[in-house]
Amino acid sequence: MHSLAPRVEGQVQWISIGNEVDSYFSAHGDEIAPYRRLLDSVMPAVRSSFPKALFTVNCTSHGVDQINKELRPITEITEFTSLTYYPINADFTFRDPGDVPGDFAKMFEAARGKRVFFQEVGYASSERVNSSEEKQARFMKNVLEALGQHRGQAIAAHFVWMSDIPLSLVDMFGSYYKLPNSDQFKAFLASLGYFDREGRPKQAWAVFERDAAALSHGEVARTR
Repeated sequence: MHSLAPRVEGQVQWISIGNEVDSYFSAHGDEIAPYRRLLDSVMPAVRSSFPKALFTVNCTSHGVDQINKELRPITEITEFTSLTYYPINADFTFRDPGDVPGDFAKMFEAARGKRVFFQEVGYASSERVNSSEEKQARFMKNVLEALGQHRGQAIAAHFVWMSDIPLSLVDMFGSYYKLPNSDQFKAFLASLGYFDREGRPKQAWAVFERDAAALSHGEVARTR
């Protein structure tokens, strides 16, 4: 923390320690209290190195029910809520884009008045995961509408990714997550982009170009 601060002075607005922690703690509940002690021990360094930055711990949208229950020892010290949102089933197939309004209502309700940062938002376009370019475009439209409806509580949203990642990287992630033979997991990762590997824009990109600007205040929505 202390070494990094001078190199990014004035650039850091938010700090998150822990990524999608609910996925881990759902199977390791006995480690929640020790993790809180870890956060307590590191917070003085966070405050002294980045005095203007807000602090959080990231969770998945699937874990919003845990935020104010099992994970409360952790989330009670956060200054905003950070979530990743991929509306997928356990087999990596995608739910219908029509679920977006209800999902967002639930996520903002779980934040209990805290502002919400969507660290990752994604919807694959592969038919193998029960999707398509048309569904991905509808998802984009619905998410941007939901962000607009909750603009007072939304900090920002990062849409993953600008383009489909190389297949070599897909294979690497498959091995990293110990799912090297899961065709659906790989199809999920391989088709999250809003441009294909040849640089052709998918339908969702036109929706983003048209509708994201309407949010207009600051960095509410962007791709990466």
